[in-house]
Amino acid sequence: MRPSLSLSIKQKNAPKILMKQLIKLLPLNDTQLEEVIKKEMEQNPFLLFNKNESTNDITNFDLNDEQINTPSIYKILIPQIDAIFTSKKELKIAYEMLELVDEDGFLREQIPNMSNTKYDILQKLQKLHPAGVFSRNLVEFYNAYLLGTNQLNEKWKIFLNSLHDVAQGNTDDLINKLGNKETFDMMMQDLKLLPTEPDIPKALAQHITPDLIVEKISDDFKVSLNSNIHKILNIDDEYVNNLRKENILSNDKKFITEKFSSAKWLKKALLMRAQNLVNITVTIISKQKEFMNGGHLNPLTLSDIAKDTNVHISTVSRIVNNKYFLYNGKTTELKKMFSPYANGGFSQQQIINRIVDIINNEKQTKIILSDEQIVKKLEQENIKISRRTVAKYRQICKIESSRKRREKNISIQNN
Repeated sequence: MRPSLSLSIKQKNAPKILMKQLIKLLPLNDTQLEEVIKKEMEQNPFLLFNKNESTNDITNFDLNDEQINTPSIYKILIPQIDAIFTSKKELKIAYEMLELVDEDGFLREQIPNMSNTKYDILQKLQKLHPAGVFSRNLVEFYNAYLLGTNQLNEKWKIFLNSLHDVAQGNTDDLINKLGNKETFDMMMQDLKLLPTEPDIPKALAQHITPDLIVEKISDDFKVSLNSNIHKILNIDDEYVNNLRKENILSNDKKFITEKFSSAKWLKKALLMRAQNLVNITVTIISKQKEFMNGGHLNPLTLSDIAKDTNVHISTVSRIVNNKYFLYNGKTTELKKMFSPYANGGFSQQQIINRIVDIINNEKQTKIILSDEQIVKKLEQENIKISRRTVAKYRQICKIESSRKRREKNISIQNN
């Protein structure tokens, strides 16, 4: 009866032990998970590293060892390069170009033996974060910066293509292309507000190791884990079996049982965390294809994903917490892919983006709109929100009131 009773207790408690481990691991990102695993290995003699697996940590480039004089910007660019380029040939060329980048993020040295292949790789490198890295001159920097901050439009392209003429005082042709001198003057004012080099300090401060890599293949998206951290642990079965053959005290037997059980459930929980992380991310990306292709976020909530993946909403919440994915050189927080349903099937983010577009268009129309006028404009597009909501969304985007925008516009015209 005793073995039967013991087996029954294990079956009843095992799922609880697993869930306890899983709940603890789900909210952790890879960096935090590594710390937990290291601590567990120090306390559990039955855990060992799987020699056939590596963590594939793309941030293991040691700047304090062989590369003492390496610019700190490498900490940001190396992970992005490793994620974007898959072939050894492309990686070799990308790293050759990286060696030519100075600490300001500019590529001021001439690229030897420039070819179409190298130019294609350079264009991909110029889309990395922070905006403007790998630029060879100010024109390329402004193009990359404006593209990276979603400000690049046809007028800016025309303006930047003629920037050399502007520097020499030849502006007549550009004014004709832009339509009038007022537009030219306004763009000159905006140009003065743009930075002149990539924001390396801010990028270093915000540098985050992504947990997932998202790649676009044809019209679909592939999601993969950034590391094999869920596979690096093994259980030392030989050590366990040898201990069981020994004549040991009951307290020692209890210790062995507890640690062996803990090792087994930790290994299973790591695998389940990895499976949940990939499955939930795949579902999120599939729902937000429009955003991934440069459009708006669609309405999406945690409960939507929970329903589609058949997991509890609390699991989704834990999974997306503090997780990031890398796509096209940009690291994005997973929970920022959600946008609550707001009005008429539009997401909150779509409405915010539309308000920003309306206010940005004031530069062209030269008509400064009040929040009430923006409400009426949105109503024409079947978006019904209150003036207070417009004001709230405007403040979220750090956009000044119509009165302050009007005062600033008058000041620019007077200058």
